[in-house]
Amino acid sequence: MHLKFALLGVTIAISLVIIFLLLPRTSPVAYVLGPNFPGRKHYQYLAVDDATKTGIECIYLVKSYEYNPAENLERKPAVLAKIQRSLEKVVIPARQLFDIVVVVRATAPEGIAVLKKEYLKVRLEGSCGGSSFESFSTDQDEYVFDSSGYGTSYGYLRANVVFDNAGDRYLLQPGELLVLEYLSLEVVK
Repeated sequence: MHLKFALLGVTIAISLVIIFLLLPRTSPVAYVLGPNFPGRKHYQYLAVDDATKTGIECIYLVKSYEYNPAENLERKPAVLAKIQRSLEKVVIPARQLFDIVVVVRATAPEGIAVLKKEYLKVRLEGSCGGSSFESFSTDQDEYVFDSSGYGTSYGYLRANVVFDNAGDRYLLQPGELLVLEYLSLEVVK
């Protein structure tokens, strides 16, 4: 009788070990909440003015060092998540270095005086875990990947504006929430 119970115990133990080994393991995640653009929840772009066709298309969260900022990032493997709606909350892997890439567009003559990245400036503010940050793009952070009439006063441009936490990159711990509180595009008209 004791042998039957011992065999049953061993069988149960082996079964539990096998089940444990076969169960999928979830990776720890973190969260990013996009900025609020009132009244823009169901549009094609995050914040593009319909009249001037100028504004912010979307925000990519991209693995640091694994992408070319001068390329269109749509469908690139380094993209962790894409924010394309007001107050959209996305999930990304925790403990993964990442950059915030804001995709902007500008159309001349309605939205910008001259189609050059030097006429753009993006401002980003956010907070995480009780601390906050504010960043302004420079010409070195802006990468034009699509344009027509670049350098003239007629046409359009699309650019990736990279925020990399002053070279330190962004890194979130499991369960942390990064809130992108304010995002704006300023253009010279």
